[in-house]
Amino acid sequence: GLPGFESGTWSGLLAPVGTPAPIVQRLNAEIRKGADTKELRDVMAQQGGEVVTGTPEEFGKLIASETAKWAKAVALAGVKPE
Repeated sequence: GLPGFESGTWSGLLAPVGTPAPIVQRLNAEIRKGADTKELRDVMAQQGGEVVTGTPEEFGKLIASETAKWAKAVALAGVKPE
């Protein structure tokens, strides 16, 4: 590998901006119930993946950190929109 270089993929579910907090919390709780099943974890493991759940706030922090990381990579590479 390359020293200091990290790359991976992740995915998640988002609600529209302005969705009331109680609805976001309920959606998170229900999604986590499904994600925490052995069946889903087994399928993900067979495909080389891992199920990671958390709070909406934790996911927001992940999105912010990934955005900053990749914005820096794009700037360092000199990538420009056409």
